[in-house]
Amino acid sequence: MNLRNVTIEQWNGTYPNCTAVYVLLKSGNVTAEESKFHNYKKTRTTRDGALHVFNTGGESNIAVSRCSFKDAALSSRKGIIIKVHWKS
Repeated sequence: MNLRNVTIEQWNGTYPNCTAVYVLLKSGNVTAEESKFHNYKKTRTTRDGALHVFNTGGESNIAVSRCSFKDAALSSRKGIIIKVHWKS
């Protein structure tokens, strides 16, 4: 999966664990290049990351380059930008 020159702004959900992009894969490559993940919404708590990749057991490569991440939440210093889970 390739995300190139993508802009995602102001994602929101009912719960604090809302993620802008959630990728579930068995194996493969995930690439994010020259993209913007900006959440300007003034919320009390930060959201659960801009990019979440969940691997169900195969081999995967994840590359992030030349991307920008911004979070305007009051607790943004505690936030997660990228979350990766591997299930072995």
